[in-house]
Amino acid sequence: MLLLANCGSDDDNSNSTDNNLLIGQWRFISGSLVEGDDMFINFNSDNTLIVLRETNLNFKRIFKTNYTISENQISIDGLTQSGTDVFDYVLENEILTIGTQAALQKTDTGPEVSSWIQELSILNSGNPFWGGDIDMAFNYDKTQIVYGNGNQSNYISLINPNTLQETGLIETTRSAYAVEVEKFDVPDRYVFQSDNGSNLFYGYFENSNMLEITSPELGNRISGLASVDQNSIWAASSNEARLYLYNYSDNIIENELAVDIQPSGLDYQNGFLFISDGNSFHKCQTIPIFEVLESYYLENIAVSGIAYDGTNFWVNGYDYVNDEYKIIQTNLTL
Repeated sequence: MLLLANCGSDDDNSNSTDNNLLIGQWRFISGSLVEGDDMFINFNSDNTLIVLRETNLNFKRIFKTNYTISENQISIDGLTQSGTDVFDYVLENEILTIGTQAALQKTDTGPEVSSWIQELSILNSGNPFWGGDIDMAFNYDKTQIVYGNGNQSNYISLINPNTLQETGLIETTRSAYAVEVEKFDVPDRYVFQSDNGSNLFYGYFENSNMLEITSPELGNRISGLASVDQNSIWAASSNEARLYLYNYSDNIIENELAVDIQPSGLDYQNGFLFISDGNSFHKCQTIPIFEVLESYYLENIAVSGIAYDGTNFWVNGYDYVNDEYKIIQTNLTL
């Protein structure tokens, strides 16, 4: 790709927006930069780059980073663990080729970023006592966050949502990457939890903490749980990229869905299944057919867990700018 052809010898600022023919939106016609679901890329005049991604099942995601231009090379931050990747690029016959990675064509009719995926804002946030890529839940009366513990097999945290301080615990022998509280108004409902890397999850009575339910074998690494009612619960397998609806009253799998993401945290609210993928999260319908309805993201936060406090959705996420885990109350409501 060339910079402006008529630059004189004094016009050698290769990062000048006046000289950057990349600025605008491009559609991927082959290859990818982030993953195989890359659809569009926006090169902005402030040297930021936005990749809009969409899987075959319409899970939408977004990737933001910085780029710089130098002669016939483009440097892009954060594509790999190396930090910055440098590619040769060519613009010829209105086709932009970036290394051997991708070929793109400029478009004036592509989607706006704001219509592609909804950016959420943070209402409240804090750092958990410990952090990890785990799911979380609220207890039945929404007074405590139930926060899984994937690194230890001794307790699950109970956290005050107002102070975000740990106020109690649930003893366990599991490494509970996924936790959930049964949506059933009885004195002794179930608290569900997974185990690290396991293809099983378990239901314990809330008051006595006695084991009552062991699920059938599902896909490995149960990473999310979402209670539907007093009979059934959704479970996510991140390794197998599958969702399971388990009826524990009848001990049967009522539904099994293959998805083209690695599902992480789950929540079920108002007839919709909310699914995180370790980056963003999505509102989905499951009947009569599975369909992704909306997608959401938080700037600089990789979302793993989801929970609902009766008004707002909360997430457990990794802040990769500050290198820390956070519990976050978002502005998203039902």
